[in-house]
Amino acid sequence: MALIRGLRGLYPCPICFVKAEQQSDLAVTSDLRTAHHAQAAVEKARTLNAERAEQSLKHLGLRNVNTVSNLSFNDGSKHEDISKIMIYAVHNILTDRLGLLLLHCVRGYMELNMYVGLELHTTNTIAAGRRQLEKFGELMKEYIAACEGTEFEDKKWNFIKMHLHKHVFNDIEQKGVTKNFGTKIDEAMHGPARAAYLRQTNFNNVAPQILRSLHRRMVGKYILEQLDDLDALWEDEDGDAPVDLDNVDPLDLEEFGNVVVGAKHKVISFLALETAMKQYLAFVNFRIRFSDFLSDFLPAYGHALPGGKRVRFIPEQEITPYRYLKVFFQSLDNWEDETD
Repeated sequence: MALIRGLRGLYPCPICFVKAEQQSDLAVTSDLRTAHHAQAAVEKARTLNAERAEQSLKHLGLRNVNTVSNLSFNDGSKHEDISKIMIYAVHNILTDRLGLLLLHCVRGYMELNMYVGLELHTTNTIAAGRRQLEKFGELMKEYIAACEGTEFEDKKWNFIKMHLHKHVFNDIEQKGVTKNFGTKIDEAMHGPARAAYLRQTNFNNVAPQILRSLHRRMVGKYILEQLDDLDALWEDEDGDAPVDLDNVDPLDLEEFGNVVVGAKHKVISFLALETAMKQYLAFVNFRIRFSDFLSDFLPAYGHALPGGKRVRFIPEQEITPYRYLKVFFQSLDNWEDETD
């Protein structure tokens, strides 16, 4: 908060003593900052005269706080969204070696960010995340080396957010998943809080004024939701509520284990189905592709193939189409029961 770490510091990381010029090298492991280190530095400085004490603390990046800077910020999620689609949007634009290396780095970062953002971690996911961190570090080294002698040579990669990936999986092991200690969960509040600060405060002692504005906003939102619920209740009683047919379950549901099917149609042969749906690419060679799918699917899930041979259908064989499918499953992301 006092900005004695971070940008322009000799040892900018708040967690370890990595040097400023080594932040982009994710293979470097530096000593961790501890209370003992801080106390020892202060006690040593107290034994020195003012000038030598200042030099001793300066070497560690410690400063007295003279002023507090005014910082403006925005929700960074838009940059994350842009990063996700950038690979697909520019892969045919950045076609030279340097551009392709950059796209490799972006993909490596997005895969690392995926592991960091998981809402449930296991030993395996943390190990996979550490491997991806090493891979991302190697990609960055390759890209930085390739930039030498080009117009991008002066680009600096030694900044704090680059280096902090080095510590993220240790933090996850110590504190839990990143949503427990990250700031992203609060970013939705930035807009209302900033609007309240700019429009409804006198810029002095702003905390109570912002709190009062946000409280009024929440009360108004609660009243509006109550009115909406009342309107919906009256519509239901009058029978005037619009029916969303896309979200209405059919009446002829049939259950098979964790799968529910419905909207049953008449029996039809493969030949008739392919003829009737010939304008849709999904049904081109549907019989053959369906046979191949079952031949691969059944052994993969421990089911024997009929007669030990790959599944074969003839054009005249009939099937029963269903146009409704609901699956109950356990999410691999958070282990919760989900429905799709």
